[in-house]
Formats: sequence, structure tokens, C-alpha cells
Amino acid sequence: MKFTFTNLLLLIFLVVNINAQEVKLSHVAGKVYDSETGAPLVGASVYFAQTTIGTYAKTGGAYSIDILKGGSYELVVSMVGYEIQRKNIFVTAGKNYEYNFKLTPHPVELSQVDVEGKVESDWERNYEYFKNNFLGRTPLSGFCEIQDAEYINFKWEGNVLTANDPKPITVINKYLGYKIICMLLHYSYDHETTKSDFSISPRYVELTPENEEQKNEWIENRLDVYLGSPEHFLWALKHNRLKEEKFSAFFISSPNSKEVTTRPVESMNDILYEEQFGADPVLYFPDYLKVEFCSQRTSYIQMKVSFFIIDNDGITNDHLPFLCIGYWGEFGLANMLPRDYLSEIIKNK
Repeated sequence: MKFTFTNLLLLIFLVVNINAQEVKLSHVAGKVYDSETGAPLVGASVYFAQTTIGTYAKTGGAYSIDILKGGSYELVVSMVGYEIQRKNIFVTAGKNYEYNFKLTPHPVELSQVDVEGKVESDWERNYEYFKNNFLGRTPLSGFCEIQDAEYINFKWEGNVLTANDPKPITVINKYLGYKIICMLLHYSYDHETTKSDFSISPRYVELTPENEEQKNEWIENRLDVYLGSPEHFLWALKHNRLKEEKFSAFFISSPNSKEVTTRPVESMNDILYEEQFGADPVLYFPDYLKVEFCSQRTSYIQMKVSFFIIDNDGITNDHLPFLCIGYWGEFGLANMLPRDYLSEIIKNK
């Protein structure tokens, strides 16, 4: 049979149609309004926290987002001058959802450094504490730039420094190739113990590489950051691949414990919660886990929630359900990847 141009078009149509049938997109849409006036909020940011998936409300306050993969997400709606709204949802592949939001006005207040315009101030010293702990104390923090930092407000409560920001904090990570737009939900730093903790609802936006070389460099950097990270550990734990992924984990009473022998964690079954609520295993561990990667990078983790669940990509219902000491304790936003990132090497294992 003679192969004509018409045959080629038909073949392409069939291939595209088959692929379209295999991919079941989910659709999330709705509108964003002012809770007091009912006016549509054009320009409001609507996104899934810790991902690159998001959009902005357009004419009439309408937004629309397509999602390729189902699962549990935190849908976030924010706009300068309004209180942030967050909604936990479960997305089933191929289904459509409608969520409307009414945002409450919240005036933006300038921080002390803007009001008084001091060259050297308490604000600037507090900002150094914040930046070091927020970005982390690894070499990657040197590749990050915080924009609009002047809106961050600081407060000391005894030895503990807290921070809040009525505006999103934008961080440019030139090492990983992301712009990260963060809503700061919680930040604390204990000056006496040097422990810090923060919670954010970040939206990741891919930066445009200057050339192919920079694009490939970002791909390599992302994989390098992922390997040996808490997210990599959680993925290995979920799939019972701790040994294969070069992790070892042990139950210990504290990071300062002098115990010579400790009980190893060999699989996810070792940290199952006493009660199971659904299809996904519910996990919990007492005291601390000592986690080693490649027998040299040692971290200690302690639960900060009652329990947690891990999906197939190593993503938990709480971004990090534990506090970190040691190697991971040095990590901050500079070492964080979006939850929809998973290297092809890891996917194919």
C-alpha cells in the first residue's frame, strides 16, 4: 500500500488520540471574591502549595487549573492586602472540582526598618538570624536572593524570635532554577538552643535558562540536592528501599544518646502507627530516628505532628513532619524542591 501524506496525518491523529485517552486530567476551577464587597479579585494567586502548579484569577475573579496527577493537595489563595486561605483537597484523576473563595481584607503594615529608616537596627540583626535559618546554612543559600524583605516583621518572646509577613516572600534560587513565592505561616528561632522551625505555603515558578548549558546544570543540581534529602529518605521508606538508596535508620532516645546498639528501621512497617485509618499506612515513631546517607551524612529527626502519611512519590501530608538536627538541620528553603519534582532516575527504579 502506498504511504501518503493523508496516511501520515491519520497515524499522528490516532497516536495523539490514544495518548489523550491515557492521560486523565483533573480540572479545578472557581472564582475569588472580596468577602466584604463581593468584588472579584483579579490577580489573586491560586496554586497548589509546594508545587509548580498554579495560576492567577482573571476576569471576574475566575481561575482554572489542570492537574495531571491525582492525590492530596493544599490549595492556596493569596493576594496582597488580604488574609491567605488554604484548603486541603483530594484530587481524583479525570474529575472536575469547583472551589470559590472569599478573601478577608487585611491591611499591609510596614516593618520597623521602613518606618524609621535606620542604617543599623534591631530589624537588620533579626533579619540576619531569619535569613540564615530560613534559607539554611548550606552553600546553596549563597545562590539565593530574598526580594521585598522589608515587609517582614520580627518579635522577640523571651529567647524566641518570631516573624510574620503580610506579603509573600519571593526567593530567587539561581542554583536550582526556581522563583519561590512563599506565604510565611510560621517562623521561630530559639536563641538559647539555636533550634529553628518555619512553615510556608510556597509556589514554585521555573526560571528561564539563559542557554542549554544552564538548563542542564539546573537538572544536575536538582538531582544532586534530591539525593540524600529528607524527601529522598521518605520515598525510600515508602517503597522499602532504604538499603538500596544507601540509607540506614535507627531508633534512639536522643541525639546525645551514648547507646552502643540501637534498633534498626528496616522497612515502613517498623514505624506503623498503632491505629490505621485508611488505605495509606499511618506512620509514627517515638523519641528520635538517626538517619545516615552513604554511611556519612548523619541526621536526627523528631516528630512534630501526631502521625504522617507518605504517598508514592515520598510526599507527606505535612511537608516535613519532623524537626531535623545534624546534616538535615542545616537545610532551609535553598535546599527545597517542589513536590512535583521527582527525577527520572528515581521514577524508573
